[in-house]
Amino acid sequence: MHRRISKWQYKRKALTRHGVHSPFVFDFVEQLLNSGFRNNGVMLSLPFSFPGIKFDALAANMAAYYDCRTAEVWNAAVQQLSGNGSKGFDRLLLSTPEILPERLPVLSGTILVVSAIRVNNTSEERWKQIYEQAAVSLSVDLFDIGVLFFEKDFRIKQHFMLRF
Repeated sequence: MHRRISKWQYKRKALTRHGVHSPFVFDFVEQLLNSGFRNNGVMLSLPFSFPGIKFDALAANMAAYYDCRTAEVWNAAVQQLSGNGSKGFDRLLLSTPEILPERLPVLSGTILVVSAIRVNNTSEERWKQIYEQAAVSLSVDLFDIGVLFFEKDFRIKQHFMLRF
């Protein structure tokens, strides 16, 4: 029941590309969510599986699009990628709300992709605590997946709910 109510509230608030006024987020929507960006062969082969095909595809596409040097599971396996961090993000971190620490460290130049953010009340509350932290520069809520950007060049902290 919680998931249905949560999905209804999400759909009511979630924006499409036309409601986004941040150039960075608009680019995120256009290049990664709407266009079916092809990652030119970047495969994430980490020994930890996250639920959902969408999650795997989005994480691989983000690693390729943002030219990340490494992809890793929080406090676990690290995979070296062919990227050089030219778009400002060196590292792609993957996690679930349950394994993240209470206070996130400042992870400048990092993208944190969090799966299963609305499985139950606990995970949804934990997601809210995570994206409200001062270390997070920009957060994107895709209902089942949350994306956090840690970048010192983002001057204003922003949170977006986007349809995915």
